[in-house]
Amino acid sequence: MHSLYKYMPYRPEFFENFFVRCSQRAALNDPFEMLPGLEYLVALDSTQPDGQPSGRFGKTREEVRAYFQKNLTDHTRHHVAFTQDFRDLGVISLTETRDNLLMWAHYADNHRGMVVEYDLRHPFFTELDGEAERLARVVYRKQRSWDLYPDPTNPELVDLYGILFEKSDEWIYEKEHRVSRKLIKADQIAVTQEFWGENPHGSNTYRDLSPEVIPGTKWLNLTGLIRYPAQGMLDSADAFFFFCIPPDAIKSVTCGTLMSEENIQFIQAQSAKYGFKVCRAKISNNDYGLEINNI
Repeated sequence: MHSLYKYMPYRPEFFENFFVRCSQRAALNDPFEMLPGLEYLVALDSTQPDGQPSGRFGKTREEVRAYFQKNLTDHTRHHVAFTQDFRDLGVISLTETRDNLLMWAHYADNHRGMVVEYDLRHPFFTELDGEAERLARVVYRKQRSWDLYPDPTNPELVDLYGILFEKSDEWIYEKEHRVSRKLIKADQIAVTQEFWGENPHGSNTYRDLSPEVIPGTKWLNLTGLIRYPAQGMLDSADAFFFFCIPPDAIKSVTCGTLMSEENIQFIQAQSAKYGFKVCRAKISNNDYGLEINNI
């Protein structure tokens, strides 16, 4: 597979900055995201060389299980399962197809948006470290993981990041692949003005900052002003982390079947500048489906 796709609304500024959002857990649309189940936590606490529990929550797996059954809160899940390095990760969501009717409706402004095709051979995707930062297919499951994921390069080790790439099989129609990135590496970091005014910013971590408004938005630009995202930012959907996927990684842009002719012409002008193909989705004459044609 050499291509993956990104559904998005039509945004003319995309062709200026080529930003895509890397979403922290709080910004994702599924409350089960990165929320390990009870049995996963029991297994994670029992990774001593002899397979026994660490002793923090009980001396046996049964005692650990009983502890978690009584004290299973989001705080407990995250304290046990995630290091700070893990909590500072976000995901860029991509998919295998560009003709999914539900995806067009949910993520591309009801067929008025577009789908960008990315070349997976581009360094943006190939030069990740393969550990915390990686490109991987989402695993869809009926039940949440009961055991730890083996490390993809060494089955003797445990992959603590595997749970980033797990979802309920209710979402299988999305055929999702994810790029995990460290949020502090984002090319642009922003928050809403409302968030900045109301949030304590992690015990006034950023109290001395005076961020400027990003032109054309109501967001404040924190790029280059912070060394790490405060917990308040990670816990809010009103913080934004954008990565620039360079234009030479774009193979094509598919315009939605309801996109205006004016917007299509704008995208065609950008294709002449950057060298990607432009396609148009068309409603099938007979099927509940789309036909994708070059323009």
